[in-house]
Amino acid sequence: MAPGPVQDLVHVLESHGIVCLRRDLIGTRKNALVATSGRRRAVVFIDPRPDREDASWAVAHELGHLVLHETAVTTQEEQSDEFAGEFLAPRAEVTKLIGSGVDAEDLPDRFSMPPPAFAVHARRNSLISQADYRALRKQSVPPWNRTTIPGPRRISDAVQERVNGGETIRDVAASAFLSEDELRRDYL
Repeated sequence: MAPGPVQDLVHVLESHGIVCLRRDLIGTRKNALVATSGRRRAVVFIDPRPDREDASWAVAHELGHLVLHETAVTTQEEQSDEFAGEFLAPRAEVTKLIGSGVDAEDLPDRFSMPPPAFAVHARRNSLISQADYRALRKQSVPPWNRTTIPGPRRISDAVQERVNGGETIRDVAASAFLSEDELRRDYL
């Protein structure tokens, strides 16, 4: 991976063979979930509703589970949070930006992270002051600045290939256990 902030987290995962799917996760109270098969084939489910920062954090957290653990259990949550923080905002990059005069308040946006999650990561690694930590913990992403995480491309490409090959949207949707509207919204 290139140094600096991760610009397209879904693309990074897909380029390493991890399948990413948009799915409504409203009943789970999570923005992303990971599932693996017995052969460790990974699928990351990403709720389409959260803003880019919250979704990026959740996806990087789930990647932490894949990299660090066989199965996710409560005692591993902090470890996966540490992984997500370092993956999205490497200490060396944060240190370099702070050294160049960038305000701590501007850093979460640079790394596409929710300010409270960035605050915990940066303070845990002694990168920001206690005052900056408290200020960032109180922040949220302004509604006018919210964007969504880029959608999965591998699945979109496969769906498009099937449609171009003559299958109907209805048949492709049914084979994926999706409604036609869900297929169009999330993959076309």
